[in-house]
Amino acid sequence: MEAARQAFFTRGFHAATIEEIAQAAGVSKVTVYSRFGDKETLFEEVIRVESARMAEVFDAQVADQRTLEDQLNAYGVALLSFMFSEDHVAIDRVLLNEISQIPSLARRFYEAGPGGVLRTSG
Repeated sequence: MEAARQAFFTRGFHAATIEEIAQAAGVSKVTVYSRFGDKETLFEEVIRVESARMAEVFDAQVADQRTLEDQLNAYGVALLSFMFSEDHVAIDRVLLNEISQIPSLARRFYEAGPGGVLRTSG
């Protein structure tokens, strides 16, 4: 997952190749394809893992607060920190560059990221 994350976030969805991801991960292309099926599914899984990581950070920062005001402030700080983090900026860059060529990528991103978070928190 880390090899795919690095490839997608630094090179973009189109420029990242399964070959480069497999090589960085120390596995064969066949292993990547057998586990994920295609590049879009691998990207979706990277977003799912990133979303879970983000949710854990939010939960940890908010859980330590006692009052509602402190919880809301902690959530706001965590949200802004995430939105301006290198990772989030990289995800936004990938989506903005790729969305016009692959509209389904935006839907898959939403389902794996924000949509998934909404389903689990509701």
